[in-house]
Amino acid sequence: MVALQVLHQGLKPRRSEEMTPELERLRNMQYLPRTGAAAYIKSDWLPAVWIDNQLKRCQERDAIQATRPEGCFCLGAGKLFARMGVAEEICYSCPEGWALYHHEKTKKEGLKADRYSKAWERCGVPKRFLECRLSTSPVMEYLGDWDVLSDSWFFWGASGVGKTGLAVGWLYERLQAGDSVLFTTVPDLLGEIKATYGVVARSYDTLSVTGEEDVIQKYLTVDSLVLDDLGAEQIGNEDWLQDRLYRIIGGRHDELRPTVFTSNHNIQATGQRIGERITWRIVESCSKSNIIEITGHNLREE
Repeated sequence: MVALQVLHQGLKPRRSEEMTPELERLRNMQYLPRTGAAAYIKSDWLPAVWIDNQLKRCQERDAIQATRPEGCFCLGAGKLFARMGVAEEICYSCPEGWALYHHEKTKKEGLKADRYSKAWERCGVPKRFLECRLSTSPVMEYLGDWDVLSDSWFFWGASGVGKTGLAVGWLYERLQAGDSVLFTTVPDLLGEIKATYGVVARSYDTLSVTGEEDVIQKYLTVDSLVLDDLGAEQIGNEDWLQDRLYRIIGGRHDELRPTVFTSNHNIQATGQRIGERITWRIVESCSKSNIIEITGHNLREE
């Protein structure tokens, strides 16, 4: 009875997007019983001609199996197809199995690269800097053999010396390591918060309130963040500015989430603009060894 059920299962393969007629034929055969076992199948309700036909298929299966390399269980399909109670399994004992393995690996790598590419395009990096990488940064020499996946960094120096490009290169490495990533300038961040006041946004055909807490949480919880142009913000209400920055910078400090800061001001001058409490969170996050002055000529004039 079990063998008869197996015969029926072979008649109903689950089609996939890449299922060819030949693969479907091999899949139908993979779970057929051996010819010797199938020969004992008896049934009062199945026509004898049908049973004979299935026996011929079992014999064809055994003939194919006899030509396969030792240990091969796929009949040349490259894998054992899944069925109820049996997981799909690639066969590593034949050339077809290894070819399938490399095909699947290439496909997964392509999907992964596509996912990273879309995440990179959506993370907020300006188009001018999208192609910046650590390997091509003209200021990598200032950092020596640094660990790109270490904690936070504070890059400061004059305009145009390569601070933002270096920060973007770091962010790209974090993305490749599997982190969620975001880039924003501090003036844009504060503007994004202010723009939420009193605004009701339509999202996915439902009304939802987008408040400043949503913006704060977005930058607070992302795995890796670049805060560009710290100190370039216009100081109006100092209490409001320092409270919002502290929520994000202090929260990331507490949760050990890596952040790269760039500024035209050194850490002391930055502290005079954003307050001592926030500045110390930056120093503790980066450590003094990761507070680096970037010097050189203005790359924008090249």
